[in-house]
Amino acid sequence: MKNKDLSKKVLLSLLAISCAYPCGILAFKTAEATDIIISSGNDTDWRNDAGIYEFKDDQNFVFSDGETGVKITDNSEFYINKSLDIKLENSTTGSSIGALVKSSGAFVVKGNEIHLTGEDSKKGGSANGLQLYGTGQYDGSGTSSAYAKFNNKETYISAIVNSSGSISGGSSALNVQHDGEAVFDGNAYLNTQINGTGETRFVKDNFCEI
Repeated sequence: MKNKDLSKKVLLSLLAISCAYPCGILAFKTAEATDIIISSGNDTDWRNDAGIYEFKDDQNFVFSDGETGVKITDNSEFYINKSLDIKLENSTTGSSIGALVKSSGAFVVKGNEIHLTGEDSKKGGSANGLQLYGTGQYDGSGTSSAYAKFNNKETYISAIVNSSGSISGGSSALNVQHDGEAVFDGNAYLNTQINGTGETRFVKDNFCEI
């Protein structure tokens, strides 16, 4: 009799679940989505591949092989345990960008300290620490096509240009174009350094373009 009563209770429980979920399908979440752990300087898939990444300890990455240190064109989330330093120097394209968020990209940063730096020492070079390049015109009514949100404690964004010749092009710590948007919930520090002995023709500090 006890077994029969227990069966009735189980059946009633299942019926209650079915009523709560009319489709009759209930998925039990057993664990959070697994983060991709970055624990060494050899792990660099995060530069171009969207995902949820967790950076262990103090991580320092310096690149000089392209235009950007990290390029976000889809949804990516970085969780920083201690500090993360991303630097692109002397880009082969002539413009060094620490982090680039392009159309359809959403970049979320959580945890502790992040440094994004673009540095260029070539003649005529330019630099941006963080560039957000959207596709439309910003009106504030919806989600921007190029979006970055910094939920972390400290954010340092730097653009550094060192040149013995003339300096041209737009250089700025934060470069937001079209409907790009950057949101800082923690402390943010923006730094633009132009170090040159020649003519400076076009430099803007932390500019936005509609």
